Amino acid sequence: MRRGAGRLCDGALAREWVHARGVPADTPRIRVMHFNALADCLAKHAPLLGPRRGFRCTPEALSWEGRRERIKRELLRYDCDVLGVCEVDHYDDFFAPTLEPEGYDGAYKRKRSPAKDGVAIFWRRRRLEEALRRSVFLDRHKGPGSQVALLQRL
Repeated sequence: MRRGAGRLCDGALAREWVHARGVPADTPRIRVMHFNALADCLAKHAPLLGPRRGFRCTPEALSWEGRRERIKRELLRYDCDVLGVCEVDHYDDFFAPTLEPEGYDGAYKRKRSPAKDGVAIFWRRRRLEEALRRSVFLDRHKGPGSQVALLQRL
């Protein structure tokens, strides 16, 4: 399977992991995953926009109620030590309360208004602890909806 490709496997996409090369076998390992959660505020079905715009799926597939359990299963199935999640708009009412009982601590930073989504990072508290956190807005004009980066030292 080529990188970035996937096929359905138990209702989720199969993932191909990239392993570090040249690392001695006795070196402690961590598993890191990046995930685009597709913020609920961005999950809009737009069938009239044509095949190159909008989403090619039913409105039901985009509904938050239908996606939240699939997102939870996907984030937890690989037992990652670090989870980077973008397009997050349910941090306080879904991501943090879902991942905290599973042993994760986390941090979140929202984009500038009027955007309603942001980025989050979660780490396994039994393996890593927070040392330093910074956020940076990635824009040239300091305009609305600019991108944001969350820098987390563990």
